[in-house]
Amino acid sequence: MLGVAIALALASGIRIAFALAFVGLLAIYFLTPVPFPLTVADRTWSSVNSFSLTAVPMFVLMGAFLVRSGLSKELFAVMARLLVRLPGGLAHAATAGCGLFAAVSGSSVATAATIGAVAGPEMIRRGYDPSLTYGTVAAGGTLGILIPPSVPMIIYGTAVGVPVSTLFIAGVLPGILMMACFAAVILLWTWISPAAAPAVDRRELASLSIRSYVDTGLLVLLIVLVVLTLYLGIATPSETGAIGAFVAFLICIFRGRVDWATIRDSMNETVVVTSFILLIVVGANIITFGFDYLKVSQALMAAATTAAVQPWIVLLIILLVYLVLGMFLDSISMLVLTLPVVFPLATSLGFDPVWLGIILVIMAEVGLITPPVGMNLFVLQGISRGVTIRVIAVGALPFIGAMFVTVALLCVFPEIALWLTRDLK
Repeated sequence: MLGVAIALALASGIRIAFALAFVGLLAIYFLTPVPFPLTVADRTWSSVNSFSLTAVPMFVLMGAFLVRSGLSKELFAVMARLLVRLPGGLAHAATAGCGLFAAVSGSSVATAATIGAVAGPEMIRRGYDPSLTYGTVAAGGTLGILIPPSVPMIIYGTAVGVPVSTLFIAGVLPGILMMACFAAVILLWTWISPAAAPAVDRRELASLSIRSYVDTGLLVLLIVLVVLTLYLGIATPSETGAIGAFVAFLICIFRGRVDWATIRDSMNETVVVTSFILLIVVGANIITFGFDYLKVSQALMAAATTAAVQPWIVLLIILLVYLVLGMFLDSISMLVLTLPVVFPLATSLGFDPVWLGIILVIMAEVGLITPPVGMNLFVLQGISRGVTIRVIAVGALPFIGAMFVTVALLCVFPEIALWLTRDLK
């Protein structure tokens, strides 16, 4: 009944945060005997009363400064120079640019929009197939929630009690692996259809200035600063986010890329993005009270153990559920809605909680490029000229296969996600 009520609320056009809260209020009122007003107030406050959630506005602010600074243009120019000799060189440059920018933005949509606005027109002008062009950027943008810092990882860690810093470090190697899988897709695509990515003479590209190298170098240094600060345990994720935002601001000042309008717009974006994320968290925590009272997760765990179902079969079912949900919900909504049921079930079957977090984040990424509600598809369609959603979705399809390959490799070799976390305190 709760599932049907959520579906009906979403179908009627209610925003996801308010749909979850509305159904949760109905569940508390009609299904539980607890005091109605006190329960709502307690769930609302406890859901956001977490120090780890303070990392969200910090990383959002860091990304906002870098998005508005224009550093992405120089980043793509440098990557294009380095990778232009490869088949589909500009597509590889877009993927590499997305990967690097993802390491400082924490947002898939921001990554896709920022790199897409630079790489898309350049690739189309060079004769690249629109499906390859925007499919590459749409898929590359998904790296924004796998390569740290990642807002969905913060939400996951806060919801289930896994250290966010451990999740961040665990996402590094899977992120690199996924970038390699994307590169393999591009190479295979250009091998099957050479006309989709015409060769570009390096001399035809604009020459790079010292400014380009300095901007890209500063961006890479910021990435190293964030990762090392987390890995060495120098600061918590929240403190690292604050350091990253401050350093990003200093970089923008040093490079002459900031003014009062940039500061104002960055602050406004931080407030808006953080607010809707926390509203979703609040709504999901209200409805999970109903799930908790009905003991949904306990019933599923009992069913899985008494039926002697193989753990990998249960995991496959979970992945299929996430694949379907990703077609209709954004990544954060999907995680906060399902974790109260999925996490106890998966961990009771022996799955590592850190490894599980990386797997679920990748499945949430898939939802960003699957219609009808693939956010990256809509963002790229909005910034492109005359390119339809269908063209972008078709271009993203092979990269979805690459994501599934990444998930399969992580299932066979879980150490890919866990190796770097072994020495963390």
